[in-house]
Amino acid sequence: MDIGNLVLGVLVGVIYCALGLAMRIKPHSIKYGGWMSRPLQTKKQLEKGSSFGAGLMMLFGILLVLIGVICSLWVQGTTGLLVVMGAVVLLAVLAVILVEGSLKKNRES
Repeated sequence: MDIGNLVLGVLVGVIYCALGLAMRIKPHSIKYGGWMSRPLQTKKQLEKGSSFGAGLMMLFGILLVLIGVICSLWVQGTTGLLVVMGAVVLLAVLAVILVEGSLKKNRES
């Protein structure tokens, strides 16, 4: 059992879950547009995107904890570290893509 991979996976997973929970409790307030490829037109779109993103962050946090536990049991050393870090990057990119896709779909309907 590799404790480093376990700690890293669980720590990053807990951070993802905490950030998702924080986004759900108190959505961030920003100006509409300017920082996204497709500016948001209404506050409703911002709240819907934040809520969807918060749910994804919490789901991905749980997934990262599981990946960390699995890597600590079966994948040792640097390979396990690379698997956990690769999962972190992949899930972060996937979250952006899914939230953007959700906002685009909601804007078109």
